[in-house]
Amino acid sequence: SDVCSSDLWKWPGDEDWQSIGLLLLSFVCFIFCFISVGYFFNITITYFSCLAVVISYAGTLCLFRNWLRSYSGIHISLSNILWSAFSVLLSVLISSLFYDYSYDGQSYHGEAIIQLANGWNPVYSYLPGQTTIDVVINHFPKASWLTGAFFYKLTGCFESAKSANTILFFSSFFIALPFFKKWFQNKTALIISLLLSANPIFLNIYLSNMLDGQAASIDRKSTRLNSSHL
Repeated sequence: SDVCSSDLWKWPGDEDWQSIGLLLLSFVCFIFCFISVGYFFNITITYFSCLAVVISYAGTLCLFRNWLRSYSGIHISLSNILWSAFSVLLSVLISSLFYDYSYDGQSYHGEAIIQLANGWNPVYSYLPGQTTIDVVINHFPKASWLTGAFFYKLTGCFESAKSANTILFFSSFFIALPFFKKWFQNKTALIISLLLSANPIFLNIYLSNMLDGQAASIDRKSTRLNSSHL
């Protein structure tokens, strides 16, 4: 159906919740892919390149909404987009209100995010220092740092860099809920989905720049999505 014809105030059904969860997951993945490809063309993270990510993602949803509906199960409606946007904004707000007091989050994770947000292109250059932190930043995978630098540059608030943690929590919960409602009563499915999404790994570090919570959320999502097709 057309995006503009959707009921704006409709409470999401099971299919909608799963679509919202997939929209949130795809948004985080889109940020990573867009920025990573841009580095090969020497396009670094700036405020305008971050705006370009948001605009490109919205355009991709509009252009491929029928394909996404047919092949991935994502229902692109105005209501679902607004729920997804609200979840992202809420995640940014929550992250911005709390400081990251973790050692790793303040050391190499935080330093990498700052360097990327300041225009460092890891494809064509490396940090020249010889400290352990410089070596780690140069050689570690950078997915969570790219999303962190994106939110930091877009909002101007460094603490918002950890927003992806909460976004992926919402994504995990929204995907889990309709899956477990197939087997359990609504209240039981709600509790199970919440316990799985708000797992000990996530609760321990979702207010930090560490990536373990993101990995745990993605791992649980992939398990549920694979199970839903069995």
